[in-house]
Amino acid sequence: MLTESFQPAISIQEEKLQTIKQLKTIFGGCDQFILTGSTVLQILGLTTNSDDIDIVLKNVKEDTIELLKRQVKDYPVHKTETNQRLEKDGVFVFRFNGTKVDVFTRDPKDYNSTLQFEGITISPVKSIVEAKKGYHRVKYLLQLKALAAFFFRQEDLENELKLIQQKESYK
Repeated sequence: MLTESFQPAISIQEEKLQTIKQLKTIFGGCDQFILTGSTVLQILGLTTNSDDIDIVLKNVKEDTIELLKRQVKDYPVHKTETNQRLEKDGVFVFRFNGTKVDVFTRDPKDYNSTLQFEGITISPVKSIVEAKKGYHRVKYLLQLKALAAFFFRQEDLENELKLIQQKESYK
């Protein structure tokens, strides 16, 4: 597995980092603990904030599933019916240290190429973008628009098109 350690462009709050490390310790009964979502984008300097913590657990052991169920029951974010529906899809949502946490236990993506931050495996940006696109929600569309503008603004696109047109006209 290709791993690479780096210094983040923007640091996350120490309290949030400690929460993530605690979650990794508590829910370590799996082959991989992968931090994903907006927190990763924040670590990479691609967004300035993140409201929750998103985690992917690969090949989760049954005792860890039971811990997740208990956490959802004791510290719920949603109504019981919603939690039951999410759990059927392998998603567990709860509060931990005052922060909303989403844990995905049935993520089919392959995370062979990953980065490490503070000893925590983080998801590639491409996987995060694909997930946000797949939800088909306005909130994520706006996040993706802001992310795209980080790399390539509308003005840049128009300038590039003008340059291409000029080059084409000289041929």
